[in-house]
Amino acid sequence: MAPPQLTYRGIGDQLGGSQPSQTVGDVRVVIQEQPHAQYARLGNDLVTIQRVPLLTALTGGLVQVSRLDANTVDVQLTNVVAPGSEVVLGGQGMPDPENPGGSRGNLIVRFEVDFPRSLDADAQNKLREIPELQAQRVALVTPRRPQLPSGNDHEPQPC
Repeated sequence: MAPPQLTYRGIGDQLGGSQPSQTVGDVRVVIQEQPHAQYARLGNDLVTIQRVPLLTALTGGLVQVSRLDANTVDVQLTNVVAPGSEVVLGGQGMPDPENPGGSRGNLIVRFEVDFPRSLDADAQNKLREIPELQAQRVALVTPRRPQLPSGNDHEPQPC
């Protein structure tokens, strides 16, 4: 796939000399994207992974999500956050190269939940006492076939 290009018509040097009647050239900028450690690009959208502690995933809380420009966006989690769930922050992605100074893509935040490596017996017993978790015990032992995207057009591309 050819790298993206921006063409600015009529602002380059005059072709064939400096006579005012000569044709003015274009300026073409070829964009060479480099992989980024924290973000993947999907068109004008950016995808990032945000880790949240298990307690925050279950009870909610404020999560600060870093943007590409080093600013942060506060995301208030109010529902249970399942591993792999996403929040879309509109207008927080890459600028649209076809509309300079205009619209921006989205920042898609995928959540990973940090589970504790171990629980002592007291913590396990307290968890077993939570009624909402009792119904989940049966569902957790029934495997489901994962839904996989068809083709590679749904996968984020490296920056």
